[in-house]
Amino acid sequence: KSKQIDQLCLQTDLKRHQVIAWYKRQRAKATRNCGGGGSSVVAKRHKFSRLEKSALLGAFVCNAYPDRNTLERLARVLNCGQETVYNWFANMRKKAPRFLVD
Repeated sequence: KSKQIDQLCLQTDLKRHQVIAWYKRQRAKATRNCGGGGSSVVAKRHKFSRLEKSALLGAFVCNAYPDRNTLERLARVLNCGQETVYNWFANMRKKAPRFLVD
């Protein structure tokens, strides 16, 4: 999936987060259209352990806007999807006080 996203970024001149947002909207539409019964297209929620949260928070304090390589490395270390890590950082930027983000 990551390769598909990278290819779409190159083909459309969109940024990675824009392509990911498009995929999410498409997934949400597919979930709504499946009638609510049966299997869902949306991935299960990832629950981070305390140790994982502390690793993410340490990376966030260093840089609230990590580059793609950092996101990939964190996802690999935490054994979760890159989108999950990306979303954690986006949510944390919304929650964190301004002095941590800037």
